Amino acid sequence: MEAFPCFYPSFFPRAFSIFAILFWRQRDQNCTVLKKCFLGILFAFGILVTLCDAFCFYQRNDPLKSTEGCSQDEKVHKFGATWTANCNRCHCSRNGIRCCSTYHSPAGYDREKCESIFNEDTCSYSVVEKADPSKACEVHGWVG
Repeated sequence: MEAFPCFYPSFFPRAFSIFAILFWRQRDQNCTVLKKCFLGILFAFGILVTLCDAFCFYQRNDPLKSTEGCSQDEKVHKFGATWTANCNRCHCSRNGIRCCSTYHSPAGYDREKCESIFNEDTCSYSVVEKADPSKACEVHGWVG
């Protein structure tokens, strides 16, 4: 099965286990600092999970109807198949279809002076000046 961008479920329990072990070993040495550090890391992982899954969705299969694969947009995809449609990379499993976007959305640009335009053919955004769309704007970050 192909791994989806940013989504690797077994990574998070391992990371939490490592931090818990470090926290437990050091509990007698300046416990307050370690608790704050651990809570900060826990908070950061929470933000990471939110950002990584922000452009993914899941469609559950009906086990009585889907014995051969997953149905999406009037097409049937076999279990284990991966495909790209509508700027999303999708994977079919017996439980359902998981799709994640293949593009990033612009963030951190001057929204008063500039606008973002999505190109469906290339599945990408361009950020240009509102007054003169031939001029590109500087983008400081991308999300997705």
